Amino acid sequence: MISALFQRTKEDNTFDIDISLTQYNIWFYRLGLYPEAVQQSLREMHQGLELRHSHDVLEGLAKTHKSLLQARPDFAKPEHFWEMDGGEWGLDRPIKIVAPAFKMSRSKLEYAVPSGRRGRSSPSWS
Repeated sequence: MISALFQRTKEDNTFDIDISLTQYNIWFYRLGLYPEAVQQSLREMHQGLELRHSHDVLEGLAKTHKSLLQARPDFAKPEHFWEMDGGEWGLDRPIKIVAPAFKMSRSKLEYAVPSGRRGRSSPSWS
């Protein structure tokens, strides 16, 4: 996918990209677990981080983010984030989202509207 984006900036082409999330998950699963020493090191680095199957994505993300910032305060630099209107999330304050990892010479990467919280839109056809 990154190769297609890069090629688009050079040749003004567009691409249809077909990605199988199932195949990706199978590949990822086959990588296996970290060695026990690495697992133990991560547990020590993130003491107090408890993720459970009952946590939804947002709760898991918030807990992981908090633990990551405690373990690696240098990880999240202000230039790595954009600020957007929090209205789509039912908030009356801005939210921060991860900025693109790179810039392109001819294409502007941006979001017109951030993704919103589940249930914010009524299920209807336009």
